[in-house]
Amino acid sequence: MSKKSMIIAGCSIIGVLVLLILFVWLLSVFKKSYTTYEKVEEKMVEAAKNYYKTYPELLPVEEGKYTLQYSALVEGKFIKPLNELLKDGDHCTAEVNVYKNGESYDYIPKLNCGQSYSTLELVERILSDNPVTDTGSGLYLADDGSYYFRGKVTNNYLTLGKTGSGNTEKKILWRILGIDENGNIHVRSETAFSSRTVYDNRYNVDVHKTYGYNDYEGSILKDFLVKMNNSTSFLTKNEKAKLVPHQICIGRRSSKDNVNDGSIECAEKSEPLLFGTITPYEYVRASLDENCVRPVNRSCGNFNYLYNSNNVASEWTVTSTPENTNQAWALNGAVFELLRANTSRKIFPTAYISARTLYKSGTGKKSDPYVIVVTKKKSSIEK
Repeated sequence: MSKKSMIIAGCSIIGVLVLLILFVWLLSVFKKSYTTYEKVEEKMVEAAKNYYKTYPELLPVEEGKYTLQYSALVEGKFIKPLNELLKDGDHCTAEVNVYKNGESYDYIPKLNCGQSYSTLELVERILSDNPVTDTGSGLYLADDGSYYFRGKVTNNYLTLGKTGSGNTEKKILWRILGIDENGNIHVRSETAFSSRTVYDNRYNVDVHKTYGYNDYEGSILKDFLVKMNNSTSFLTKNEKAKLVPHQICIGRRSSKDNVNDGSIECAEKSEPLLFGTITPYEYVRASLDENCVRPVNRSCGNFNYLYNSNNVASEWTVTSTPENTNQAWALNGAVFELLRANTSRKIFPTAYISARTLYKSGTGKKSDPYVIVVTKKKSSIEK
């Protein structure tokens, strides 16, 4: 081949490559770019917020649930049609449920793409994974319409929040205790709050010592829980936005009481807070051992998902006793015991996750806990 022919052939190859690159570039420019279902849900929330910012007169004025149609968002050019965002968008339906709570507005996206994807709330996933039972380990239905776990349950783990930083950063594991009658999910942290605290350490005139009083409303323990309520050292502001305030059961329980339906502890309730503690009756009813009739029975640790043989740190509960003025109940390993109020113990906080919290992933196993959707900013608008 002559030198001239080689130059022509080389230029031809280069020209073909240039045309091929140009074709691929043009294809990428004009090809539709689709996004994920989760991203569409985020876009729906932002679109709904912008819709009401533009038309504040349309904001609901009465408490309750309202529905904002996806078509209204498209018509107002707050979001693109579903078939421009999703590959199977023609087969999807969507809307945004708007909840008015006081002066706040919560926005919950609902996206349904058939078998491909459907927005799922965590409570729906839990109930789907745990058919109600009345024997053995599993999820039980209470008379008031609430649910609670019993036995050696292994699929009620959830993550929310983190501890540490850098190489020591770990996700905070929670155990799901149950679901209340409103669909809120009751959880208990597997991680103790970093500080230890006393129940109370005031001078007690009944015993003439600084043993403290076991009156929750005037206690240091209450101050501690209120501080947690306002602090972001355990959960961030965005993570706490997934919690709902709940009244804490602060009724007094005698060491001789053997009623475990909550009627004793919940005979008196505190002001609503984000965080509380486990109560003796919740621990007792979680056990399947027939010999577990009082929280002081060591058999309560048998067949009980709440018993942790590796946890040797005693923890305070908010429950006190009517038998004296200076003792309250603490969980120590498998058994509850009455301790002087001025004893220093850890706090394993409990909380209620909103019924409207969206499920993201996970099967509930310790190795694959439930993960919930936590937005970067709170899904509410102040009027």
